[in-house]
Amino acid sequence: MLPSVCRHAKAGDEPCRIGVDHHRDRKTGPAFAIAVLECRTHGQFFTLYPLGHYPYGRAAAAPVAPDGEPLYSHADGQPPSLAWETTLFAPVFALAEGPKPGPADPGAWWATEPPDRLALPAAVLGLQVAERLGDAIAEQLGIARLELHQADRDYRAARGPAAHARVLLAVLSRLPPDRCLLDRLVGSGALAGCWGSVERWDRGRHEARRRLFPGRGMPDG
Repeated sequence: MLPSVCRHAKAGDEPCRIGVDHHRDRKTGPAFAIAVLECRTHGQFFTLYPLGHYPYGRAAAAPVAPDGEPLYSHADGQPPSLAWETTLFAPVFALAEGPKPGPADPGAWWATEPPDRLALPAAVLGLQVAERLGDAIAEQLGIARLELHQADRDYRAARGPAAHARVLLAVLSRLPPDRCLLDRLVGSGALAGCWGSVERWDRGRHEARRRLFPGRGMPDG
């Protein structure tokens, strides 16, 4: 299902003529090749990512399927919970649990310096960013500004990877698990400069919907 309008279209232009130029395999991110599209009207190429993913991402931004439906984990004896382990927030949950007993696994989250693993999740949630960006991200995420400011102070004061991860978990817990979750996280990441501008193309509810999440200096996808 291709978009009918490209990002470069302006009022008065001829209709966009969009087609698939080729498919690009990925070592990370979606488990299938993604389409690189060409708008022959404007002579522009762009990548069509499935819902949940963002430009050049190694993991999804939100636990949703390619059709936008929420993804849940079903652990034995536990109620279903959002599958955050499939997203860029997976290190947050792993670090919050602390290191496992026994020999260290060199491929585990604890084998890498925690700031390297938590920098992206923290920025997407509006922590350790400029104050003016924090206010905009709080509004984008639907979290009270004072609550996000307090979380930012707690994060800066935290000591150790588990403590940092628990602050991030507390912020995640404030996000309503509804169909707007993807828009909240993709938009906040764009505001924080974690990725370039993203345009959402949604053809549900029998009508097309475009929404632009402008980025800050990162390459567009």
